[in-house]
Amino acid sequence: MRTLHAIAAVLAATLVTGCATTGDSAQGVTPKLQCDGDCDVGVSFWTGPPNVVEVRNGSGKKIRWKFTGVGEFDPPGIRFTDNVGPSGRAVFTNCTVSPNEKMVTCDNSGEIGKPDGYKYTVLIRYRPDIDPWVVNR
Repeated sequence: MRTLHAIAAVLAATLVTGCATTGDSAQGVTPKLQCDGDCDVGVSFWTGPPNVVEVRNGSGKKIRWKFTGVGEFDPPGIRFTDNVGPSGRAVFTNCTVSPNEKMVTCDNSGEIGKPDGYKYTVLIRYRPDIDPWVVNR
């Protein structure tokens, strides 16, 4: 009987920890990632991507969102909701999900002009959507 109680306690602690970690993601466990040129963005199932990805010298480069552990993107994986630069053209284009759904790659025109950045949605399978930003500098 004690073994059963111990197992129940471990399971309860695991569930509470998972909920606490998910709660932290809403507050942003990783508030900002800075890249120069091509950018690799780590994505965790529990915390998602950084709240802000700041890219310097991004013109003609790529941004790649990659899972750092368990988890898969729900195609299309990344959806820009605010993607038109001052020129009137889309800033992030050709977003594709890898065959194993562990990575999404987008082309970055590097167009600067929105100081607050470009809003996008991360679609992770079995998880609510996450809405961070990309800022081109």
